[in-house]
Amino acid sequence: MHTKIISIFNQKGGVSKTTSAINISTCLSMQNKKVLLIDNDPQGNCSESFGKYENEKTIYDVMVKGISVKDIICKTNIDNLYILPANISHAGTELHLINAMSREMTLAKALKKIVSDFDYIIIDCPPSLGLLSINSLAASEHVIIPIRVGKYALRGLKNLFSTVEKVKEHLNENLSVTGIFITQDDVNTKISKEIKEQLNSQLDKLIFKTTISKAIKVVESEFESTPIVVFDKKSKVSKEYVELTKEVIERVV
Repeated sequence: MHTKIISIFNQKGGVSKTTSAINISTCLSMQNKKVLLIDNDPQGNCSESFGKYENEKTIYDVMVKGISVKDIICKTNIDNLYILPANISHAGTELHLINAMSREMTLAKALKKIVSDFDYIIIDCPPSLGLLSINSLAASEHVIIPIRVGKYALRGLKNLFSTVEKVKEHLNENLSVTGIFITQDDVNTKISKEIKEQLNSQLDKLIFKTTISKAIKVVESEFESTPIVVFDKKSKVSKEYVELTKEVIERVV
């Protein structure tokens, strides 16, 4: 089976990017797929969700010091799910890479030795268009974009699409935007319905059918350091992530 490498990417913060990366990865692992979740965000929220903290070697050691990914990967408490952790030290990675040869390809090169060990590799990108995000895109085949319904949702997507096209042209010809999904959806508001209609009319087939609802259960699961799909399997949001993951599997071929 060909390994699917997917970046969960949006340059805007607060769009449930990390929450989605965690729960999509968990859903895939629950289908008996071997999954590597890469925390490429210096905030380290993915890693903290699985109890990987400051004293461990991280993606920084891979991208800056050249340590093998195999020596850094940690098994999570979820069967079949592994993580390449990050912490605040990763904030210095861009500075260290600025004069490096092929700096945009650092992560892609590091993953070559382990890529065939997994069915899926999910990369949680930082909320920026900097060198860490470029590395994520250069290492991926698929980009999945979470967006929060709001006035500037479409405007931000234009910059994001432009970045993806530049990476595709200069670094990774296999890269494509595979889909966009709506998060923190409040179906009861008029403005939400209007903006969703606008998004669907302009982006058509790129929009996933499944949307992720706004719910306090997600916050509760984060405090318990447990993916919502494990924390409360019967919750609406948990079921939505299961359905979204099914759509991801269908599109990512």
